Amino acid sequence: MDKQIIQDQIIGINSRIAALRKDRDVHVRLQGLNVEAEKLRGEASAAAVQIEKEKVVVTVLLAQRQQIVQSTIVGLSKRMAELLPVGKPDIQIIEDGGVHIGWVRPDGKKVAYAGLSGGEKALFDPALAYALKANVLLQESAELDEGRLMESLGKFNGAKVQVLVSTCHAPQAVGAEWKVVSL
Repeated sequence: MDKQIIQDQIIGINSRIAALRKDRDVHVRLQGLNVEAEKLRGEASAAAVQIEKEKVVVTVLLAQRQQIVQSTIVGLSKRMAELLPVGKPDIQIIEDGGVHIGWVRPDGKKVAYAGLSGGEKALFDPALAYALKANVLLQESAELDEGRLMESLGKFNGAKVQVLVSTCHAPQAVGAEWKVVSL
């Protein structure tokens, strides 16, 4: 055989060997990647299991929070009702996490706090302060008629807090436990 043909064959074989070595290196890297991918799939599977466990914990905590919030709302509402001569408080947690505070009037109509009249606020504000455990209640009663003023004073009699009532007209009659100061 001719020397040139043999050299061409050797060059061809060396090229083929180099190509095969590259293929082998790619396969070795691919096997390493497959091992790494399998490891990551295992970690992902373990993380998915942990996420499901955490979801259960979060669900339980959210239910507990809802129960606590609901019992707080019930407690606030009951305590406010002790001082409200008419109607009842309307306190709700809104879906976005906010709080709605309002009043259910005696006719059943629900009104947000911002929509209350001056006289309604005069009754509502001290009741809310009382529910929040204030030590001193202040009622600005200028907007209350005599009947509402007397109903309100009667509700204050059972409260174990100091109450200051300011009005432009003195009530016709007050209990012995009330001190009337005129200016």
